[in-house]
This record gives sequence, structure tokens and C-alpha cells, in this order.
Amino acid sequence: KQEHKRSRRRAKRQALVDMMGGFCRLCLQPGPVAYFDFHHIEEKEIPLKQSTFDAPWSTLLAEADKCVLLCKCCHGQLHSKN
Repeated sequence: KQEHKRSRRRAKRQALVDMMGGFCRLCLQPGPVAYFDFHHIEEKEIPLKQSTFDAPWSTLLAEADKCVLLCKCCHGQLHSKN
């Protein structure tokens, strides 16, 4: 049961990354799904992290609309400047 849940979470995350282009919006590098973070540009209701991918697809889509896709390196640099 746990593996099924993990698999479903990974599939949802992969789908969101694919929908958002599959590349970092700052450095334009493509990469595997684990390479990316969802950076909120609007106020977030839920964080888009592994445990929240159990949420309904409509909730995830609404939250993803408030984000840009960044690689972990660019995301870290962006937050270190703030």
C-alpha cells in the first residue's frame, strides 16, 4: 500500500513538472523530476512537497498555477538573496 501511495505521488509530481515545461525558468536547464522545486510567486495555501501530493489533482493544479519551476540550485540562490 505504501509503495502504491509513493508511486501515485511521483506520478502527480512528474505530471506537474511536465506541464510546467520540464526546465528551470531561470537557467533554462532541463532535468529529471527530482531536479526541480516549485517556487511560489503568489501566496501559497499548501506547499508543493512530497507529502502534499496526496491532495486532489485540482488542488495541486491550483497551487502549481502560483508557482514557477526552478532547479534546486537556482531556487537556493534565489532564497539566499532574500
